[in-house]
Amino acid sequence: MVRPTVHTGPRAAARLNEFGLRFEDFEASFKYGLDEAATCTDKDVSFCKGTLLYSRIGRRLQEILEPADWQDSRPHNQKSVLHFGFGIRVLHLTGNGETGNADPRAVVAPARPGGQARRDLIAKNTEPTVLGKFDPSTWFLLYKLGSATLRSELSYTETPPDDEDEYHWIERIVLPEVELPPGLRAGDEDLVMPPN
Repeated sequence: MVRPTVHTGPRAAARLNEFGLRFEDFEASFKYGLDEAATCTDKDVSFCKGTLLYSRIGRRLQEILEPADWQDSRPHNQKSVLHFGFGIRVLHLTGNGETGNADPRAVVAPARPGGQARRDLIAKNTEPTVLGKFDPSTWFLLYKLGSATLRSELSYTETPPDDEDEYHWIERIVLPEVELPPGLRAGDEDLVMPPN
């Protein structure tokens, strides 16, 4: 298995800059989502924290990036932002326990299977459209709550996951950790609103 290129520290910042992105954009989105999720109490539904975290991260990221020509995108009802000039779509998802681990051998993946819709988005990373152009490449903004911090990364693959949902990343940009506010703990991000 080929190991992915993993960017950390200044190399990660430089790679983000190539897409017109900054760690501060992600950090502000994460902090907003974390603060909103921390308002949930035991009187809320069990999936309040996870749903608010997911929703508010996406909302704030879009609000921050819109002035720089990023657009809202919802392929297969999956919240993302995209920029045609940079040719990139950022889809945010809860990651597994290895998310944010800079070791190239780490087995990083989304926490839940994405099904055919996610496989189709990945397949489009290498398939030209009818006019011979490419859709924006889909990168995954994965995040996971640890004991005291949120760990995250922006990762890219051109190979849809296999039957075991194993992802073969080509590139991973590990982002600095964000401190959790009081009221949140590891696992809260996994409780999300159940599908209809």
